[in-house]
Amino acid sequence: MKKEYSLKSKILLYLILFTTIPLIIASTSILYQMYKSKEESVYSKHLQIMKIVSEETDNIVTDIEYLGEYVKDKYPVKKHNLLTGLVRVQKNITTILILDNNGKLLDFASSVKTNVFKGFDYSYTKYFRAIKSGKNTYWSDVYLSYLSSLPSISYTLRVDKNHIAVLVIDLSVLNDLARKFKSENGDSMVRIMDKDGVFLAHPDRPEYIQQRKKILNSSIYKKYMSNRKYEEKQIIFDGISKNKNIGMYSITKKLKWYIIVKESYDFLFNRFNKLILFMSLFIVLLILISAYFAYMLSQSILKPLSDVNNNMNRIAHDKDANITIDSNFKELNRLISSFELMQEKIKDREEKVKLEIHKNKQKDMQIFEQSKMVSMGEMIGNIAHQWRQPLSVISTVATGMQMQKEFGILNDDKFNTDCEMINHQAQYLSKTIDDFKNFIKGDRKLINFNLNENINSFLTLVNPTIKKHNLELILSLDENIKIDGYPNELKQCFINIFNNSKDALIEKVEKNRMIFISTKIENNNAIIQFKDNAGGIPEDIIFKIFDPYFTTKHQSQGTGLGLNMTFNLITDGMKGSIVATNTTYTYNNTSNTGAMFTISLPLYDKKEDTEKK
Repeated sequence: MKKEYSLKSKILLYLILFTTIPLIIASTSILYQMYKSKEESVYSKHLQIMKIVSEETDNIVTDIEYLGEYVKDKYPVKKHNLLTGLVRVQKNITTILILDNNGKLLDFASSVKTNVFKGFDYSYTKYFRAIKSGKNTYWSDVYLSYLSSLPSISYTLRVDKNHIAVLVIDLSVLNDLARKFKSENGDSMVRIMDKDGVFLAHPDRPEYIQQRKKILNSSIYKKYMSNRKYEEKQIIFDGISKNKNIGMYSITKKLKWYIIVKESYDFLFNRFNKLILFMSLFIVLLILISAYFAYMLSQSILKPLSDVNNNMNRIAHDKDANITIDSNFKELNRLISSFELMQEKIKDREEKVKLEIHKNKQKDMQIFEQSKMVSMGEMIGNIAHQWRQPLSVISTVATGMQMQKEFGILNDDKFNTDCEMINHQAQYLSKTIDDFKNFIKGDRKLINFNLNENINSFLTLVNPTIKKHNLELILSLDENIKIDGYPNELKQCFINIFNNSKDALIEKVEKNRMIFISTKIENNNAIIQFKDNAGGIPEDIIFKIFDPYFTTKHQSQGTGLGLNMTFNLITDGMKGSIVATNTTYTYNNTSNTGAMFTISLPLYDKKEDTEKK
């Protein structure tokens, strides 16, 4: 169907688009260039700071290594005086230890108060074991030094074959370096971590160093730094406090430490965001002004056309045209004249239309009556199909009672049992009429019920037939499945499927007649399967078995409505599905082939039930 549009709306839309699109494009381009310029400025600043901090960090490491070499060269000569002189001059070195090959402290000097003494055992330390195992030098991870109770790292090297030197470095030197670089909002821009992600410098949160806090769970580490590959580019990431940051990172050349330079994204771009808001409001104002002028223009041009349209609309709804149309446009005047001529012709044909409508109503009544008769015939056929089994049971039980009476073998217990069976079947016949009547009327009540109980009730109804025809029933039922639906109608569906399998088994199988019934939950649906060993349904008719009035039986045995009714009850009544297939399976080491009916029904939804209440 062709989609229609309002001419007035189209003109208004095009006028607005033609006046605002160039403005939006120009504004967007300017804002984008401003944004890129801001990004490039921030990038240049961050890159410069990154290079300075990386270089300074490597210089600090180089200086420590140089001092280590100095100790290596001079200690054998100057001994203790060398150590005291170095810790006094080098503020970033708090303590220097000299160990023997067994890890015993031979000599030391410290600029902080310590509790160590000569002879102290350091053989258990990582740095001693590293040098002892053959390494020439060793840089430790961050640790809380018992010498000063401050976060420290150490540089260890072998002085000679009998001495090992340990230089303990105070991490405050790195914090002092990072503190030099402040962002516009006063926050520190630089963070330094070791190769394991442990903070070495964090001026805003010095407690992170004492806590050996790691950056491993942060978004920047997971997304960018975990692969230990450095790319000189600007990145946007969430900070530890979940604030949005912009910056970059690098890895030092010496010890492969991480350096992050970052600033608050929101703070840096706050002015830019205000400018965007101002421009947006300005654009909205221009759009409103354009819309106003477009509306005024459309009123002067399209009002006569709108009046014609209104008059036509009134005529279409059996009302008189009451708007006087006056226009200075030639095209519209011709349209008005044609409209008035059309109005006269419509009045002339009105009586003919009313006559045709009366005739069509009579035809509709005939079709309705025919449809009603067809529905009644289908209902009677369905009832007859459902009654055949109970009537057969009643006839069999009554005949049996009569014969037992004649031979004098009918006792009271048997009499009571048979009477209860006849009454049960009669009640079922009555219930069938009510169920089908409710189905036709459409006033059934949807309830929640247990599927296992429903199947057991159905098995009670067909139990006499099972015994009479020597059918073996193999059950595999889930006792806890609950569904929403119509329990009596579902039992009718089970009986229809059962009767088809039963009839096929009687016709084709002399012994070991088996019917399998199973239930399970799959993909939030209740799955019910019936299968037999009657050889299956011919492939050329299996796709037609749910069609109405289709049957392979003699007319006296079936109407062809059973499976069609089952299909309608399952799909329309309970919003499920039913599929018939042929299957081959093994049971008791014997291969069997038969028909399989698979029913899928929605499970009971507690949440939906609560919302309805």
